[in-house]
Amino acid sequence: MITLEQVRLLDQKVNQAVELISSLKSENQMLKDKLESYQKKISELEVLLSGLKEDQSEVEVGFRKALDTLSALERAGENAEIAPEEEKNFEADTDSADEDPELADEAELDEEESLEAETGSESEDAELDIF
Repeated sequence: MITLEQVRLLDQKVNQAVELISSLKSENQMLKDKLESYQKKISELEVLLSGLKEDQSEVEVGFRKALDTLSALERAGENAEIAPEEEKNFEADTDSADEDPELADEAELDEEESLEAETGSESEDAELDIF
């Protein structure tokens, strides 16, 4: 026969089991909520990652275009090289052709007069007026 003590012990163990099951259910629900939250976060990060990959590929394409442009400019510069002396001679020829001969003579005279005035005034006045 079953004694009253055995029934109480069984009741106590059933209550403990019910409490444990309830605790495990709430923990399970909490873990499910966390899992759902993490899955949403993973989805958001995957979208962000794909966007970053697209941006990175656009940046790479931009860099490649810039490098191609620089290479093309470099090749064009190598192909169309002009010797620096030839360029200077060409510029000097065009500048002198543009000047008026009379103005050039006047400019030379002005320079000579200013040089003579500077050297002449120094020899005549030995004293310096510094104040």
